[in-house]
Amino acid sequence: MEVRVEAQPAVGGEKQHSTCEMIGLMVGVVSMFVVAIGLLGLGAYIFRDVDPYFSVEISGMEGIDPLRSPLIFQQLNLTLRVDNGRQIRRDCREKSTVTLSYSRVDMAWGEMPAFCVNRRSTSELSILLSRPDALLPRQLRDRMASDMHVGQLQLGVEMKPSRPQDAHRPCYLSCIIKLGELDEPHLCKQFCVYI
Repeated sequence: MEVRVEAQPAVGGEKQHSTCEMIGLMVGVVSMFVVAIGLLGLGAYIFRDVDPYFSVEISGMEGIDPLRSPLIFQQLNLTLRVDNGRQIRRDCREKSTVTLSYSRVDMAWGEMPAFCVNRRSTSELSILLSRPDALLPRQLRDRMASDMHVGQLQLGVEMKPSRPQDAHRPCYLSCIIKLGELDEPHLCKQFCVYI
């Protein structure tokens, strides 16, 4: 006994697709979806909103001897470098208060004016830090002299918006400057608050 199976024509004269054709079609659709998602991800990576790099450099610390005098310094020059080279937009910052500290004791401060840095560019701002009566207690001067002697002196620089409540996105900068590297730029960490 012989069984014969004959293909029945599809209703309405439509051609039936084989299983291989259906698998091929599904693989093609999934591949196009993966490529589209990859292109969207690449576009988001290229055009992402990235904050600029900030670094600081300080001068005016030369010749400081905390053991010789309780008056450490009267003024320092701080240079803030802003590298907006990765940005596709202009970056603006509001007026900020800058504080230089040692061992969590404020040593000098100043004001940084509001500024903008164009896209794909860099800029430098000079900030005068002063405290005419920067008299340090003997214990703090001894610690500073000891840190300078062993090359472990670290100064902190903090920048915070003068009026954070008026900023659309207040950003705070924190930098550490180490002895022996005073004339080199030191990268800062940035903390922004989205309001």
